[in-house]
Amino acid sequence: MIKVINISKTFDGIKILDDISIEVSGELVAILGPTGEGKTVLLKIITGLLKPDSGKVFIDQGETLGYVFQHSALFDSLTVEENIRLPLEECSCLKEKEIRERVKIVTNMLDIEGSFLKRNATKLSGGERKIVAIGRAIINDPTYLLYDEPTTGLDQVTHDRICDIIRNLNKPGIVVTHNMDTIKKIGINIIYSLKSGRLSLYSNHGLTKE
Repeated sequence: MIKVINISKTFDGIKILDDISIEVSGELVAILGPTGEGKTVLLKIITGLLKPDSGKVFIDQGETLGYVFQHSALFDSLTVEENIRLPLEECSCLKEKEIRERVKIVTNMLDIEGSFLKRNATKLSGGERKIVAIGRAIINDPTYLLYDEPTTGLDQVTHDRICDIIRNLNKPGIVVTHNMDTIKKIGINIIYSLKSGRLSLYSNHGLTKE
């Protein structure tokens, strides 16, 4: 379980997150909100990339996180395959044969062709970069996946493909987005709203305080 307890964060005197609490276990949840409302900040605190001013984040022992960055954060000097396999090379004791086998499993899951693996990251479109970022996030088979605006800036066809990938991976975690269509396409049923630093449970009839 991911358990976020009373998280607050302030930047330049503005409280971005105000006493946020949320729990995620076996489901994929969405956090909906406009740009600049602190959705990315919350994900980075959960992953440990940022420290909160107050509050705590707990993740059950043995459970792990995969993080898909908003702008993919690929290494442009590397190929697609090198980007995907990087976490295994940096943070595992797997042998080369095992790494290649894991890369094959992931590329099959994402319908990535073998020739595509040799392309340099600088040659990829926005949608292609996002798919590679997802591949890198799942290469370690994490317990949870965190997606930061996974469909922003994509055309409708690519948007739908990314949503299909997320749905088919069937991993619990968190999707943050400003796009309700993304939430509907993925099929997420538990939706929160983040606005003015506060997290509320979203309903079709308005916002219900969590």
